Amino acid sequence: MSQSTIIHSGQTVSDPIDLVTADLVRVTTPAGWDGGNLTAQVSYDGTNYTAYVDETGAALTLVAAASKTIRVPPLDWDGVRFFKLVAASAVGADRTLILTTIERG
Repeated sequence: MSQSTIIHSGQTVSDPIDLVTADLVRVTTPAGWDGGNLTAQVSYDGTNYTAYVDETGAALTLVAAASKTIRVPPLDWDGVRFFKLVAASAVGADRTLILTTIERG
């Protein structure tokens, strides 16, 4: 399964994503990707978002570049429903990211 989200021109944060009953396994960047690496914000209710960090307080970072598909460790996203992707820098135009998911068992 796949869905997409957009980081709009001049912004760093994507539109919200609702995984409902799926787990994120890959993120694909467009050819014009110019936002640098990706981190995330997560939410328990789809309204209030916080930085997504590991047990040491370090941001979970996806090393991103143009036209790349980035494997995402599913366990890092276990139980996450609502999230937004955050680019390291503002993008120069609307950028659509493709998210590949698998249904939760």
